[in-house]
Amino acid sequence: MKKTTQCIITLLISAASYAHEQSQVVALTAPEPPRKGLYSLDASQMPGPFFSFGQNIVGKDVLITYFVPGYQKASNANYLDLVPSILYGFSENASLYVITPWALSYRDNEGNRSSGFSDSTAQLEYAFYNTCSAESCGQATIVGGISYPTGSYNKSPPTSDGTSNYFLGTTYNYTSLDWLWFVSPGVQVSTKRYGILPGKQYLYQLGIGHNITSIEDKYIFAFVTEFDGQYGKKDKNQGEVDLNSGGNTIYLTPSLWFSTKKVTLQLGFSLPVVQHLFGEQDKSKYYLSGTFGWTFN
Repeated sequence: MKKTTQCIITLLISAASYAHEQSQVVALTAPEPPRKGLYSLDASQMPGPFFSFGQNIVGKDVLITYFVPGYQKASNANYLDLVPSILYGFSENASLYVITPWALSYRDNEGNRSSGFSDSTAQLEYAFYNTCSAESCGQATIVGGISYPTGSYNKSPPTSDGTSNYFLGTTYNYTSLDWLWFVSPGVQVSTKRYGILPGKQYLYQLGIGHNITSIEDKYIFAFVTEFDGQYGKKDKNQGEVDLNSGGNTIYLTPSLWFSTKKVTLQLGFSLPVVQHLFGEQDKSKYYLSGTFGWTFN
């Protein structure tokens, strides 16, 4: 675990250093798609994933603030959140994303209620491959993230999983004038705390989107549909395997996207179409959410 953590931190530092060096290099002129369809606005305002990680390359010195209310209904509990976050592009090919969730109201079927900070996350993303033609662009990125237990594991329901988590993943996205698609695999590892070691989480995600209508330098209206898979290994509690943990879940996540030069709005919901959990666990029924973003550049 220690070696894995060190590897992830080293990759983050290396990517940040390389991105800074690359930002000093003047790029050669390359063909780009015309200002129409999904390219009607700047890169920061173009449609992207709703639930999937990454794909947050927005351009140098672009700052976006997001507010994301969300509601999750499970078999034995429900969770109402508000997630403020900040995304900053510190070069044309790299960004930093800081997320500070707040649990507004967590309730379980036994009448317990909790609220307060949840776990905060800092995520660094670097685009190591970019290619464009007169009709489309493709981009591959590496994503590294660290989350810290700023929430409470002792509340009921808990607002934290009680451990620090380290994430490493990669994405590839392709965008033409009217269509986009992406894939994004990743893995999350956790540290041990309170004698509990959460199992590794493997993410496998893909999505497709289409332009509905757009006007150059005015707005983009589009839809995106994602399949978000998550496979978790079993936890260990005091060295013993927890049989009521881990499993595989795949969510179907459709959403609508609307953006202008300054505003981004995305509304969607997630439904579990596959939910094979080991042992006895609280199953998810659905998740509703919306994203409001304001861009400074």
